[in-house]
Amino acid sequence: MKKVILTALITVATLFAGSVSEKAPDFSAKTVKGQTYSLAKSAKGVKVINFWATWCVPCMSEMNELAKLHSEFSTKGVEFISISIDDPKSSAKVPGFANARKWPMTILLDPEKSVYAKLKATTTPTTVVIDQNNQIVYRHTGYAKGDEVALKKVIEETLGKGN
Repeated sequence: MKKVILTALITVATLFAGSVSEKAPDFSAKTVKGQTYSLAKSAKGVKVINFWATWCVPCMSEMNELAKLHSEFSTKGVEFISISIDDPKSSAKVPGFANARKWPMTILLDPEKSVYAKLKATTTPTTVVIDQNNQIVYRHTGYAKGDEVALKKVIEETLGKGN
């Protein structure tokens, strides 16, 4: 009985830590500049993918923190991809919205939520980290101040595995 309880606790702890290990599905989407971004055709390296929307208040705070992480890790081979799930009507305002905030990440549009579904996102914001071997190693939903500290640790650990 103790072994069953211990196994259950370890499983729950792993789920809450955001640890995952599954192959990332390929996807493509338009950038805010009208170009096509393809995961399969992107440079190898760690990817931090974040789903957000202009109407999502926690997303704005998280995007500002992701911009800081981008400054720290983009020169180390980490690509930051922020994917707006604004619907077809409101997605037209995403380019101006992102430019006004000077977010340095690659901004993609997913108005039909197809990429969102492929990466098994269920709410905004959702952050997914993909390692150098195209494995999803982390998934986190929601945002609270301090989540960026855990994300930074995941990025550092993932970069360390690639050396």
